[in-house]
Amino acid sequence: MMRIGFLFNHYAGHQLLHAAPTAFALSRFYPRHRVFMFVRGKALADLADKIAQRYPGHRVEITIIDAPLIARLADPLIRPFAFAGKQAALEANLDLFQPLDVLVVPEKTSLSLKRHQKLAHLKFVYTIMGQGIGRMPITPNWRISIWFSPRVERSRTA
Repeated sequence: MMRIGFLFNHYAGHQLLHAAPTAFALSRFYPRHRVFMFVRGKALADLADKIAQRYPGHRVEITIIDAPLIARLADPLIRPFAFAGKQAALEANLDLFQPLDVLVVPEKTSLSLKRHQKLAHLKFVYTIMGQGIGRMPITPNWRISIWFSPRVERSRTA
């Protein structure tokens, strides 16, 4: 059994619209795996619930994550320069990600989790804004590893 998480640590719901259907379908087609969805705030949780209605029988466990209060208060002031709220939400929820085998992330900020020793075992799937590989322009200059590889990487070749 694999424990697969989908992390939506964003201020808006567009990434959820792209990638949440994958989570719900995965939970239906592979019932022996556990699928978790982590969303930032009640608005995204409500959107996830609305999308979930299109996938009867799904088994995705949806959890709301958030940043500590001080980070939430400072975030609007700092956001033009840094994503303090996003980073604080990641740091505050490390224990939720630790039991996972795979974490699907649609944005680069969440890839910073790779630096934590507590999550060294975790495999990352970077879906690039939630679109997945199917929507990404593929050229000979791009090398993309396959889902669930030890460390998903996207690198520019010379």
